Amino acid sequence: MGKRGAAPILIQQKLLLNGDQPEPSACQLLIDFQRRGHHVVLLARRPQRWRPTRSTVNDELDVQRRLHEVIRRGGADLDGVLYLEYGLFSWRQTRYEALKSLAERYQRSAADLWLISRSHRELETVILAGGRALAVGRDQPPEGASGHRDLRQALASIEAD
Repeated sequence: MGKRGAAPILIQQKLLLNGDQPEPSACQLLIDFQRRGHHVVLLARRPQRWRPTRSTVNDELDVQRRLHEVIRRGGADLDGVLYLEYGLFSWRQTRYEALKSLAERYQRSAADLWLISRSHRELETVILAGGRALAVGRDQPPEGASGHRDLRQALASIEAD
């Protein structure tokens, strides 16, 4: 892992937060993981009102800014954030296309992606794409996903593979 062209590891942004604040221990796990050479992209729900201006910053974007600051101070850097649609009119196909497009940027297929998440929708999307889904903190992970107690265990399973 960590080689040029390796598929990124997708991590649900909420796993790194306590409410709307960065969770220090989760962020440190991500920092250590990324510093070992893994490409990391956060997965987040696209904000409903995506209209920040000079005088106001959308709350979701402010959370993202704080999270990036903590990660940068720890000596790591994210490859990016992938915002997915979850509205009434968004479809699985739209989320699948977003994953496919991300994988293509790394010259990989969507089937090469790994996702760590609590979200059934996100896990289901990566499974449909043929990727590897790691469900965190779910009593019954979706079919095709492996279950993990927490982020630490999920990250360790990727490195053990």
